[in-house]
Amino acid sequence: MLLLQRLTPDDFRTDDHYWDAFGNNETEISARWVIRFLQDRGEGWVPFTFDEINAYYLAKLDPGARDFTFNRLIEGTHNHMTAQTFPRGEQRPNQHSIAMEGDTFTVTDEFLYKLVSANLLKEVVV
Repeated sequence: MLLLQRLTPDDFRTDDHYWDAFGNNETEISARWVIRFLQDRGEGWVPFTFDEINAYYLAKLDPGARDFTFNRLIEGTHNHMTAQTFPRGEQRPNQHSIAMEGDTFTVTDEFLYKLVSANLLKEVVV
């Protein structure tokens, strides 16, 4: 059964860093912001726009903060937000799983699997 069908954003902890969930500090910080945003929005896994998450993010930070970045959470390699640059300019697609379609973003099962694997559930969900 798909995790998206069994879990909600409220099933995940947001009280601490998402250590080792994605193997990159910045990516883990962005993942935690995505879950916080979805929890506070209260619409489950409904797709969202950059403007929505960015407004949420900036409202929670000090004035003058920079815009939200996905830090390799988006699938694909089509721009600087979605790919990691390696020596000699080689591009490798990320494997982190926020799908982008048009101007909306959707959490995927792969994203949730990484959070579950890092023991980030509030409690065991049967």
